[in-house]
Amino acid sequence: MASADTSSPADVKAALQRDFPGWRFLLSDRGRWWALCGPLPPDRINEVDTVVADTEEQLRVELAELTGTVTS
Repeated sequence: MASADTSSPADVKAALQRDFPGWRFLLSDRGRWWALCGPLPPDRINEVDTVVADTEEQLRVELAELTGTVTS
């Protein structure tokens, strides 16, 4: 996926949701990106359900590693 540096936050969120279904995305007032997939059911309670990063690119890398997703 090409970098979304010049895209609006709404465009970036839409691209993230397309690439990482099942996750919700937030951009904080401090410019940090959050990915959330909880609350998880009891049998998955020990899995990671929140990822926080300083940039959209860092968030993509962390989510790709966590989910085993390949992005280009």
